[in-house]
Amino acid sequence: MKLARQLTLAIVVVGATIAVCSSGLGVRAPALMRFVAPNYPSGNATVSEKVTALVTVNADGTVRDVTIKDSANTLLEEAVVKAVRKWVFIPAMKGGKVIACQISIPFAFESQSRELTVDLGNPTGE
Repeated sequence: MKLARQLTLAIVVVGATIAVCSSGLGVRAPALMRFVAPNYPSGNATVSEKVTALVTVNADGTVRDVTIKDSANTLLEEAVVKAVRKWVFIPAMKGGKVIACQISIPFAFESQSRELTVDLGNPTGE
């Protein structure tokens, strides 16, 4: 299932692969319930930039921790961390029980179009 939604701020959310905790039989990755968009830093001269966040999702669906894995722009990193801390997920499940897990979420910023793409992956983990 692909999740695609265009917001008025030209933010595009698309689906592909999410899976750090979705690997293995009987494991369902967390699914995003509440999305807060990172604010694109004003005055950023970068044409395009990518940031990958490692997000630890608690068993209650709240975000425990956000760590930046790949990035070359501190302003974008701060925007991603601040926004993702406000996200809420349907928790991951393993063997019918909710679990905490870590997922990798890539973000791509385009300064010319003011567009943000967030790859939320396959929410079912399949």
